[in-house]
Amino acid sequence: MRKPGTLLSALLICGLTAAQFGGGPVVDVITYAETDAAHAGKSLRIAVAVKLGPGWHVNANKPLDEYLIPTVLEVRTPEGIRIEGIVYPEAKLLRFSFAEEDMAVYEGDFTIGLIVRLSEELSPGDYTLDTVLKYQACDDKQCFPPAREKIAIPIKVVPDNQELSPQHQDLFAAIDFSAIERAA
Repeated sequence: MRKPGTLLSALLICGLTAAQFGGGPVVDVITYAETDAAHAGKSLRIAVAVKLGPGWHVNANKPLDEYLIPTVLEVRTPEGIRIEGIVYPEAKLLRFSFAEEDMAVYEGDFTIGLIVRLSEELSPGDYTLDTVLKYQACDDKQCFPPAREKIAIPIKVVPDNQELSPQHQDLFAAIDFSAIERAA
């Protein structure tokens, strides 16, 4: 049997911890597909646009120090869809008051590119990529605990004879898909 004060103590500690960090970072994530739908047997490009609130940064996908927590996009695909690759943006090298050397970070708005391949046997219909963006947000004085942002990315597969409409061309033109890291 738990003592009545245990839960109250835990809540007070959580409240004090949250107050210590002063509200925390604002991180918004929006996904975009390059076309309004997709065809079986073809690839589809997806953009994961991340917007950090003013004054916040996250470590790059490949931080310069091994003890830093990288920003990582994890993707679980349904049967018939596989990841061809993920491309992370180029990091900015910045120095902060708490670090003696430059750090590789993303700040402001940045976009992660994703290419998925749809099986030729995939039937027309709606599919979802279960995705998690893992990151640790920091300002120039402190870092928050690592966070996980769950993202459901919808994919609509249509018959081959249905025309696809391009979308968000400026956004996709800014992603260097030639630098993609091929999925193993």
